[in-house]
Amino acid sequence: MGSAGFWRHFRALNISRKEQKVDDGGQNSTTDSLHGKIRFMYERLVGAETFPLKIKHLSLVNPASGATIIGEAAGTNAGRGGTFLCGLWDETASTERGHAIYAAWEQAVRCPHYLSTPQGKSNFFAYSGSIDSLQQVRHHWTIHPVKGAGKHLCHGGMTHPGHNEACLGGEWRSAWYEEQCKRLTPELVAQELDISYERSTLGRAFPEFDATQQAVPDLRAEPGGVFVVSIDPGVTTAAAVLLQFVDAPGVRECRVMDAWKGHDATTATYAELIRRWEERFGKLQVTGDPSGFSRNLTYGESVFGELGKRSNIHVIAPPRSQTVGDRVRLVRDFMAERELGGGRSGRFAYQADLEEFARDLEEAKWPTNREGRVTSESDLASNEAEHTADALCYGVSYSCHVLKVSNTDNLPEPHSAHVSTEG
Repeated sequence: MGSAGFWRHFRALNISRKEQKVDDGGQNSTTDSLHGKIRFMYERLVGAETFPLKIKHLSLVNPASGATIIGEAAGTNAGRGGTFLCGLWDETASTERGHAIYAAWEQAVRCPHYLSTPQGKSNFFAYSGSIDSLQQVRHHWTIHPVKGAGKHLCHGGMTHPGHNEACLGGEWRSAWYEEQCKRLTPELVAQELDISYERSTLGRAFPEFDATQQAVPDLRAEPGGVFVVSIDPGVTTAAAVLLQFVDAPGVRECRVMDAWKGHDATTATYAELIRRWEERFGKLQVTGDPSGFSRNLTYGESVFGELGKRSNIHVIAPPRSQTVGDRVRLVRDFMAERELGGGRSGRFAYQADLEEFARDLEEAKWPTNREGRVTSESDLASNEAEHTADALCYGVSYSCHVLKVSNTDNLPEPHSAHVSTEG
C-alpha cells in the first residue's frame, strides 16, 4: 500500500491462476481477490495515511504519484513487454504451465515474489526453491499465537488423523492442529499445515504407488516374460516405458525395466529408443496412445503410421473402448495386488534407479478444486507427470486385453524387501 501511495512511478504486477483471484470486481471487489484485499485496506486508512487512488478492474493508480499496480491472469504472456519493480505471483504451485509463465515473468519483474502452499514437486513453485537468487520464507502455523498454543513434538509411533502413515516422531502438534487434521484429507494436511512437498499432491492418480515397496535395485528380466514398449507421443513432451509382463500361477507381474521422457520427439526418436531397448532385451512388442494412429492434418501421416512406414516398427493399439479412468484403475490394481480377473492378481515393480519415473507416478493427478476434491476423471491433470503416467497406462491396458504371456512355473520375488501383498 505504501508503495502505491508514495513512490513516484512505482509499477507492480499481480498475477494468479484465475483473473477473478486477482480482481473480482474493481470498485466492488471482495477480499477473495488480491486487489479486493488492497481496496479493503485502502478504505480503512485515516488521516495522514490516506492518498488518492483510482480503483478500476485489474488496475490501481495513484494519479498524484503515477504509482500503478496492475493485475493479470497467470498466462504465458504475463507481464510480457512491460517492466515492473515488484511482482506477486499468487497460488504459484496450482498455476498450470508455470515454467512457461516464468520465462516471461522473470524478464518483466525486477523483484518477484512467489506465494503458495506446496502441491507436490512437479511444478514451478517446487522448482523455485532451487533458484539461488530467491530467498525462501516459511510461515508455519507454529509461529501463530493461537494455532501454536500448547504446541509440542510428537514422540512417534502412532497414526494421527489426517495422515496415512505412522508418525516417526519429531512432528509439531497442537490442539488446533489436531482439530484441523480431523476434517482435512492427508494431502491437504501436507499442503496447508505441514508444508510438505512430498505428500501434498492433491487427487493422486496412483495412491497405491509406494517407492519403498515397489522399487527394486538391479531388477532383472525374467525368462519367459514378454517385453512391451508403450509410447505417449505428446505434442511437446513425450514419454515411453519399457515393461516386462510375467505370468505365474495366479499372478501377472508388471515390471518397469526402463523409462524415457523428452521434448519435441520425432518418429526417428522413437525408432532409436526402441532399437536400443531391443539390443538390450531382445524382441519387443510396441503399443501406445490410440491418438497416435490418427492422421496429422498438416503432414498427412500418423505418428505410428510413419513409424511403421519409415522404420518397419508396427504399433498395436490398446483397446479404444477403455477410458482414461479404466486404464488408471487397472494400473492401480497391479500396484495394490488386487484381482485382475481369470483368477489372477496383479503385482508391480520398477527399476529403482528410475527416479524421474517414480516422481512422475507420485505427481500424476486428477484435476481438483481448491478444496482438493477431484473434479473429473476423464483426463489426468496437465503437468509434466501426465505423459509418463499415460504411457504406463497404455502398456498395462494392452497387456490385459491384447497380450498373451506364457506361464512361468515359479515367479520369484523381485526384491528382498518384498513387494507389498496387501489386496
